[in-house]
Amino acid sequence: MTLGPFSAGTILTASISLLVGSATFGYRYIWGAKSHVSLSRFYTLDDSEWRDGRNNDKPVWSRRILVRVSNNGWRDGVISDFSLDKVRLVGDTETTVIKNPEDGVLKTELEHFSESAEMTRLEVDQRTNYKGQIVGGRDDELMGVVPFILQESELGEAMKKAQSGDFKFSATVEDNKRIYYTSIEVSVSLEDSAGGKLSQ
Repeated sequence: MTLGPFSAGTILTASISLLVGSATFGYRYIWGAKSHVSLSRFYTLDDSEWRDGRNNDKPVWSRRILVRVSNNGWRDGVISDFSLDKVRLVGDTETTVIKNPEDGVLKTELEHFSESAEMTRLEVDQRTNYKGQIVGGRDDELMGVVPFILQESELGEAMKKAQSGDFKFSATVEDNKRIYYTSIEVSVSLEDSAGGKLSQ
């Protein structure tokens, strides 16, 4: 079958090429022109446990949670904030949900690990040096999230009665086009570095 000087096969091939070209252009210059940062848990054989200590003269528990930060867009993304949004604690007989856990968090620190495993503690509050906070386009970074939980807070008291917990963290990401949020939920045991319960 022909349509004027062109065959149906020629027109079909041209249409497919146009659709593929449009999809590629849209992905690269519309969807991909932004950063698309996501978070996932990074496990090691020597995973961190909760540590008992004091910070600013307050009793706290702290623990490092390793997170892989992936950017599937072509634009760099900057991690400008990191917070604990929600905690679900599981005990022997009941489950407790803390919807506003930040009241029980002294601070949440963010660490960046280079390819040579060199660690840098980040100061996300400052707005001058973003080294370690930038996630390049089509790249991954390894970061550590370290929450400092106040032992005498509502969250701290609830952790003493639980065996495990699901902690939901949210990161604020900025690029040259927008500000958006991405989150991760991690499940951790509630044991100290000696393998005992936090209440002991």
